[in-house]
Amino acid sequence: MTDAQYHNLYQAVDYRLIDYLTLSNILIDKAANPHWTTACPHCSQPAHIMMLPSATKPVAHWSCPACGHEGNAVAYVRELWGYAEDKHAVFALCRTLRVPVPYLDTITAEELLSREYTPKPELIEGALTAGVYLLVGAPKLGKSWLSICLSHCVSTGSPLWGRAVTKGSVLYLALEDDDERLQARLHRVCDSSTGHITFATHAGILGTDLELQIHNHLRENNDTKLIIIDTLAKVRDIQNSNSAYLQDYDAISRIKHIADKHGITIIIVHHTRKQESDDVMMSISGTNGLLGAADGAMILTRPRRMEAEAVLSITGRDVPDTELYLTQDKDTMRWELAPHQPDNSNIPKDDPVIVEVADYIAANGAWTGTAQQLSDILSAQNPSVRVNPNVLSRKINDYAVALRHRHGVDVSRGKDGNVKLIILRPVDGLEDL
Repeated sequence: MTDAQYHNLYQAVDYRLIDYLTLSNILIDKAANPHWTTACPHCSQPAHIMMLPSATKPVAHWSCPACGHEGNAVAYVRELWGYAEDKHAVFALCRTLRVPVPYLDTITAEELLSREYTPKPELIEGALTAGVYLLVGAPKLGKSWLSICLSHCVSTGSPLWGRAVTKGSVLYLALEDDDERLQARLHRVCDSSTGHITFATHAGILGTDLELQIHNHLRENNDTKLIIIDTLAKVRDIQNSNSAYLQDYDAISRIKHIADKHGITIIIVHHTRKQESDDVMMSISGTNGLLGAADGAMILTRPRRMEAEAVLSITGRDVPDTELYLTQDKDTMRWELAPHQPDNSNIPKDDPVIVEVADYIAANGAWTGTAQQLSDILSAQNPSVRVNPNVLSRKINDYAVALRHRHGVDVSRGKDGNVKLIILRPVDGLEDL
């Protein structure tokens, strides 16, 4: 994309920015002054946004009298939301503001292959990664109790169902509850520690103010790892449209945009349809647009409603398909693993190549080199293991979390000039470095 095209995109965003910010209730229009007032993202003092004349059309400009920061208003929103300073931020703003984007956001194969992507962080080992997941079940089946359990384990870093959990703050939008009911649930589920869980019983609507509310919460609570929206129906603005699929897809896509940008997990609580289906994923109420836009789903089902035991079916783009047999404790209302589990309920076994990598580091300690060098080492260590260097590099990325949690091997990347390096180190002792 040329500089001129990039500039045109900025101006296209400028043209709609004031309308968007006004609708989002972030601006206060003061008739006595030729500007709008908002909060400075640097010092939180009142800042001004105004339209300045340019050669083609007015340009939105913001400035803060208190700390002196100023610039294009696009930069203000980008900073407010935490966008990086690159062309992709402008494309994202164009899509958010519903501004037609005349250029494709392209990348060449060479650029793509030269990038180093870190694996998606896991929230629950082998079950949930960063992204958007649907938590679906029949009404009054225990979805909210399960949500409280998930919130408690994440906020305290406690293992769940025998799996490692990443610790972080939790935002729980309990939109069908009140404070008294939430207090009663916390008393039953949580022990002496609740960690850092923040609740809200009221929130905005998707497409109007919910996204901005969540963005601002994440800006002020940057250690957040999990957001639960309970339920989807409470944050949707159903439009008159001929396509229910597009409405469903758009609703989840808006939430997924937040999850992807911040690298967090967002769980959306939803209901099952009344009609039964042989495929449990087809029981999700609504169209295929919901699951199509989400990264995965967890379906909670009970053979008979009054039984304590239930099945949690998990599927996703970045996790293996899994079924867990759970049972709900009548005293604490926690969902725990049932005594007997199906064969596919355990975390999948490692790829044989990954086992060889872990064995080599366990025997030899820290190692740094290229994928080709590591491939040669593995072949010499075990002649039955022959793997293409590119495939080996991808496998190490895909299994980075497993390498750390199961085998105590930390994975990082580096460069020696233009040569890409894989850095493998035992986790023990890293804190002493």
